[in-house]
Amino acid sequence: MAKQIYKLRNWSEYNKNLVERGSINFWFPEETTMCWYHNSATKQKGGQLIYSDLAIITCLIIRSRYDLTLRETQGFVQSILGMNNIGIKCPDYTALSRRAQKLDIEIPRLKGVGPIDVVVDSTGFKIYGEGEWKVRQHGYSKRRTWTKLHVAINPKTHEIVSGVVTSSKVTDDKALPEILDHIARPINTVATDGAYDKKDCYIAINAKNATPIIPPRKDAVVSNDPDLIIRDFAVEYIRRLGNDEDARKKWKKDSGYHMRSIAETGMFRLKKIFSNQLRSRKPKTQEVELKARIAILNRMTFNGMPDSYRVQ
Repeated sequence: MAKQIYKLRNWSEYNKNLVERGSINFWFPEETTMCWYHNSATKQKGGQLIYSDLAIITCLIIRSRYDLTLRETQGFVQSILGMNNIGIKCPDYTALSRRAQKLDIEIPRLKGVGPIDVVVDSTGFKIYGEGEWKVRQHGYSKRRTWTKLHVAINPKTHEIVSGVVTSSKVTDDKALPEILDHIARPINTVATDGAYDKKDCYIAINAKNATPIIPPRKDAVVSNDPDLIIRDFAVEYIRRLGNDEDARKKWKKDSGYHMRSIAETGMFRLKKIFSNQLRSRKPKTQEVELKARIAILNRMTFNGMPDSYRVQ
């Protein structure tokens, strides 16, 4: 099969957007400084907050974008404020660490109406990274573990519309109901890989009045279960075509299953830009770190994506 070649219609605009991703002004907008300090009118027990949640989130986003430690983040942000003669101070690294455990970073989403398609997938991020040389020489140690990120992506816009962080022990099908619950807009279809071929997944998708696009197992049979009507249709469709690999490929093409590759593209972008390792050690701060990465990636996506067309 000949190699497929694509060209961009918007190379000049997209190239400008790629350059802008490195601009500190893009991640530290001027309006952020207007809400830097906590509203002192809201009292709480114990010591009063000095900095707003927005200030902490901004620092954590800058930390994730430029791959800094907490101390480096404090110095980096403070230098930006000093060079621009902005009369505010950066939270110290202990405040960033403490406040991060109580934050919930909201994923930025494009405004829109009407149902959307979503593709769902998961990937792992290392907590205790091990060097490749050490692994080759001595193998993986028992302490090696990771955190899982489950995401739902709009294949039309490439934005991540939902993200759930779990331990490595949570299987993909168990996380799907929570992923879908975080999507406010109506859902048209939900495309996943075969790991989600479980009854609970079909029930969760049906509850959102959406159509599941999930490849059934090779040994699947018609169940006649009301919750698995779409699955039974897929099983019968593949069986009529010969119940072989070519039949499964034909079903995938006709059902629109191949849009699920957008989820793999989204995972690749996350790991390519931010690496597959986490700096945080506690589960809650790991969740905040990953959601900060999602927020950054969505902002990059909103700023402009390549518009390509096939030439060969």
